[in-house]
Amino acid sequence: MSRKSPQSIGNKKVSKGNISNGSNNTAREGEVLAAEGEGRSGGAPLSVSGEAIQQTMAEDPLAKFVQRRWRELAITVAVVFLVIYVKDAFEQTRMASLRRSADLLIDLQAQVEQLKGIADQLAVKKDEEKKKEVTEAQEATGATESSGAQAKEASKTGENESAAEGEAIVKAEGEEQKEPELSEDEKRFATSMSKARELTHALAQERSPYAELSSFYGRVLDDLNPEASASTRAATVSVADVDQSLQRGILGEVEAFQAALSLANSNETLPQAVKGLEDIIEKSTFSGTAALSVLYSISQYEEGEKPLIEEARVKELMGGYLERNPHQAAVLRKEVPQLF
Repeated sequence: MSRKSPQSIGNKKVSKGNISNGSNNTAREGEVLAAEGEGRSGGAPLSVSGEAIQQTMAEDPLAKFVQRRWRELAITVAVVFLVIYVKDAFEQTRMASLRRSADLLIDLQAQVEQLKGIADQLAVKKDEEKKKEVTEAQEATGATESSGAQAKEASKTGENESAAEGEAIVKAEGEEQKEPELSEDEKRFATSMSKARELTHALAQERSPYAELSSFYGRVLDDLNPEASASTRAATVSVADVDQSLQRGILGEVEAFQAALSLANSNETLPQAVKGLEDIIEKSTFSGTAALSVLYSISQYEEGEKPLIEEARVKELMGGYLERNPHQAAVLRKEVPQLF
């Protein structure tokens, strides 16, 4: 059995002491790291004194600026919010105004369409009445001739007078039966016309371009009114109106064309219509095609010895119009092929 030397035993004791010392150091380091980790991961926050905050604010230039200018800054912020509020309110008011104007225009267009329908019904009934009156007059003439022959043969004048009175009574009864229906249509037309006039006046108070459209619809209503004479139209529409309207873009061109059509609806103002249509063709961009079509129709209508405008003049106007607006050639060729 071998014996260990005292030196080896001492070495072992030293190594054991080193191991125990290393373990203690490791434990202390672990505690320190754990404490640091606890502080970083949500441990108790570091306390900051009010004096430190005041010192920081006193040294911060931004904090100094806010302290000195807080009134001006508050006023600036208030003004910014006020401007935003006013702008938003203005936009809401503007949109409400545009919606109101659009609703007025839609209602006015509906009234115009209704007026056109009633006017067509009245025109048809008047034509039927005229035809019936002609037929009744022819029948009455035949009856009168027949009764005259009978009077010569029988010499009974009293019977003829009784027959004439009977025919007059029958005719009056027929007119009385028809009058309520025609009167009802006329009342509907008058009511619709009055409402359309009110809408036109209201539209004239709106913003552009709705205000410009009011005069256009006013002329449309004048054309639909059977009581409006040629002199009335001539008093409300002139060639000067056409020239002024042409200076306002596409809406002005539409208005100018409607004014010229109003003049063309009567023989008395037809010469003015020709002058207005010529101005439209020479100065317009969009409505010249329609004006050429109407002017060509007028050139085929002879009043007296010669037409108000020669077809050669219409072709001359068409040439100048197509030089300025060549893109309208296809439409014009389709609308008035006789000019090509």
